[in-house]
Amino acid sequence: GTLVQDGKLYWEMAELDRAEDLLNQALKLDPDNEAAVYYLGLVKEARFSRALKRRSLTGKDKIVEVEQAWE
Repeated sequence: GTLVQDGKLYWEMAELDRAEDLLNQALKLDPDNEAAVYYLGLVKEARFSRALKRRSLTGKDKIVEVEQAWE
């Protein structure tokens, strides 16, 4: 339980690496721990969201570069 609570706390603080480590430890001790699976899913969603935002920003930067090159 403590590992899951700590993992949740780190997820809330957006410290995704630490959260994932703790939640994976909890799953090793108890593979049926639904809370650990739930929060691990939230960690993965947060990582996906970050990657999507980075990709969007990179795309926008490329568009700006093209616009500037045309000027």
